[in-house]
Amino acid sequence: MSDTDTSNSQQSSENTTKTALQKSMESAALSAARYFAQMMNATNTKIKNIRLEEIEQFEENGKDFWRVTISFIDGSIDNPMQIFYGDNQDKRIYKIINVTDGDFVATAIKDRP
Repeated sequence: MSDTDTSNSQQSSENTTKTALQKSMESAALSAARYFAQMMNATNTKIKNIRLEEIEQFEENGKDFWRVTISFIDGSIDNPMQIFYGDNQDKRIYKIINVTDGDFVATAIKDRP
């Protein structure tokens, strides 16, 4: 096998790996978005300006996970505490959702200033 054939074979293999990785990442993002929507609907939470912030792959205890961060702004305008604390309409809330093999694993809320 010539050097060119070997190089083309390696490049093809890398493209296949990237495609599998990309598919895994897309599946994780869709799973996280689906879970997020179900959770917000179940709790009747009013939200606005939803964004996919980041997707990060990590390993823990020998298992591969995706950490998907979604942010949003609290859409409720009837919070009586706004009288004391002011309007937080522009304050983003960050929801981190861990997904493995397309299944929801864990979630956390990060409140960033």
